[in-house]
Amino acid sequence: MGRPLLTELGAGPPTSPGSGMGVGMPGQEVIPVPVRPAGGELLDKLLPEAITVYDAIYRKSPQAVWFDPLVSDQRPVQFEVGAFDVPNGQHYWLFDLSFTPYVFSGVDPGDGVPAEEGRFSSCMGFVLTVGSRPPMRLSMELRPSAVQSRRQAFESGNPLTAATADVFARARTNQMSAASAGGTSMLPPSRQRPGPRTGPVSFVGKERERVVVSCTIWRPLPAPLAWLEARHQGYFVSSNVSEMLLQRIRVR
Repeated sequence: MGRPLLTELGAGPPTSPGSGMGVGMPGQEVIPVPVRPAGGELLDKLLPEAITVYDAIYRKSPQAVWFDPLVSDQRPVQFEVGAFDVPNGQHYWLFDLSFTPYVFSGVDPGDGVPAEEGRFSSCMGFVLTVGSRPPMRLSMELRPSAVQSRRQAFESGNPLTAATADVFARARTNQMSAASAGGTSMLPPSRQRPGPRTGPVSFVGKERERVVVSCTIWRPLPAPLAWLEARHQGYFVSSNVSEMLLQRIRVR
């Protein structure tokens, strides 16, 4: 009989069930052949025509009412920082989000610099809505509350149980959230995106949905501002491509 076809083609003898990668003592496996695609790492940085980068910055100059002593939890100031409608035939994948107050630089007239991280977080909050719904599940206590006599871990979650004084105290602390459209979904001014720092964060806005960034001020601002800035970044994706990709990552 003649030799096996694989041997004649130069592919070596047929493999047996006990041979191949992953067989043998550690360190003695068959070394894989390195494969480098044409273009190298550049291919990972290219976007197809169905995906377009989008970056939006909204800035609002300060108004006198922001510093009005009458501004309070019961009389908050609410306004829209920026909004846009997702175009027809497109989805918006939002990956990054930040809110930054700018203070005057003190050097160049009229110019501003980002305020220190965390500053003004006890005065204002921001809300992102996609199609009139918050795209995240948040529970933010932006206004500090007093330490309560009873720990929340031991409070009953039964709505029929009589509420304690501590529950009412926290409700009074967060009444500025109830007065605003965002409730406890208000985010503090920060240059860090919400969610885990190392985890994936994305919000999908469907075609013709409105993406809105709004702000609530519940305490007079204690210092002059140059402007307020909200920024979000992501990608416009063809709706057909977006639906196809989302179906592939859906948990089954």
